[in-house]
Amino acid sequence: MPTLESVVEILSPPETVWKVLSDPTFLPKLYNDAVTVEANPPGPSTVGQTLKILARVAGVRVMVLARVTRFEKEGALETKVVPGGLFSSFDHLVMLRVLGWGTEAKIRFQYGVAPEYATKVPDLKVLERALDLNFRAYGKNLKDISELIPLPE
Repeated sequence: MPTLESVVEILSPPETVWKVLSDPTFLPKLYNDAVTVEANPPGPSTVGQTLKILARVAGVRVMVLARVTRFEKEGALETKVVPGGLFSSFDHLVMLRVLGWGTEAKIRFQYGVAPEYATKVPDLKVLERALDLNFRAYGKNLKDISELIPLPE
């Protein structure tokens, strides 16, 4: 199961980063290949909330189903796979900590591709590379959005 980890220093306070991180409507901006997201129940993240994300990864239309399993305000947010989508296993964890006048975000992705999706691409390495690029862009996008977009109070 591939694991990708990164640490991102964000020049915004944890409450600003948390607003981006815990708002499912930002997911298409955080993941380059995500097109739409549907949260149930709608609104900010909560434990038990399910997410249905439609994306185009490596030229293949995919669906990702996940559930929020950990929610510690301005501290940690974790989502895990719900069967039926692109991933047979998926664990996404973001942990925040105050870093001087900014925020450190530790990001971890662990995943396994569902066999039915692996057969839809001519080369599994192409799909894995596209997923790797998406996951790596996530941290950069979280930083850029948190630093540049003024969020309403």
